[in-house]
Amino acid sequence: YWIILTFVPHAQDLRKSFYYLEVLVMLALVVGVTFFVPLAIRMVLPASPLPDGRLRRRLENFARDRGRKVHPRSVWRTASRVFATAFVIGLVSPFRYVFITDSLMRRLNEDEVLAVFAHELGHVRHRHLWWLMTFIISLSLVMMGVEQGVKLLPVAQDASWVSFVGPLVFAYFLFGYVSRRFERQADAFAAMYTSPELLAQVFVKLGMANPAMMKKQGWRHFSLEQRIRELMMSKAHPEVSRLFSKELWRGLALGIVVTVGCLLL
Repeated sequence: YWIILTFVPHAQDLRKSFYYLEVLVMLALVVGVTFFVPLAIRMVLPASPLPDGRLRRRLENFARDRGRKVHPRSVWRTASRVFATAFVIGLVSPFRYVFITDSLMRRLNEDEVLAVFAHELGHVRHRHLWWLMTFIISLSLVMMGVEQGVKLLPVAQDASWVSFVGPLVFAYFLFGYVSRRFERQADAFAAMYTSPELLAQVFVKLGMANPAMMKKQGWRHFSLEQRIRELMMSKAHPEVSRLFSKELWRGLALGIVVTVGCLLL
């Protein structure tokens, strides 16, 4: 941003003339930088590529058969016995990576690792990372819109806190609601291409290591017990998936309506 202001003719004048231009330029830079952040994370995290062998070939073939490009899997060396997780980062395939912690690798067999990998691939398939980027932009627009909306109130001075607290409340509850259903959608993808029983077996193993997690619902995840129950329910009654899909789209629709309203403000 400093380079733009220093070397682009009239950039300073434009910045002073248009109130929101600075915010829009910063958003554009955030979007641009986000494409390369996964590469930086891969360089910073103490991780190593999954050793060449049967498991790596299975994961590569699984991704290729589903038409998804993911860079060689990395094992995150956490030196922890309890930090067992996996995640995918990267909006575009040249900078898309799946990380699996060493603790999780030790607990699971090959088939179970494949189920975890399939879950992460489900996030890619349903473009959840792109939705996350959209959410970041949405939150910025909501903050600007609420700020303008508060100025229209007769008691604008007394309600100035709303322009800060309102968007945070919106972000916390809506993102948590949608994120939990993204995880459910990724579970369904993994269950479809491996098996519900296999993924449930992974959750049981994680729950055995940390019994409190079996019933505890997090901000971004349903409890392990609920995820197992929903996997079995979807297998017995496939029509349930339509209800789950409606839940997700209700949350996304609410976010879109609020964002458009704030953009108009």
